[in-house]
Amino acid sequence: MAGSIPDEKPGSVLSENQQALYSLDAVAPRMEGMLFQVTAQNLLNQRYYPGCAGDDTGCHIGANRNVIGKVMYSWQ
Repeated sequence: MAGSIPDEKPGSVLSENQQALYSLDAVAPRMEGMLFQVTAQNLLNQRYYPGCAGDDTGCHIGANRNVIGKVMYSWQ
């Protein structure tokens, strides 16, 4: 059948997005003001379809796994 979608539901992987923010001064007091952030999207790297426009345009596949780490420092 043209335009059919596999078993994955549109947007079904969105619950696998996670974000965490850690204050590093809890680990070492000399790191006061330093924060570490990790953001992950599609953590299990599953194929998903975030949306479908219609039968004539079909559906597009969502993004692959993406993990980003960020270190921030607040000058006091």
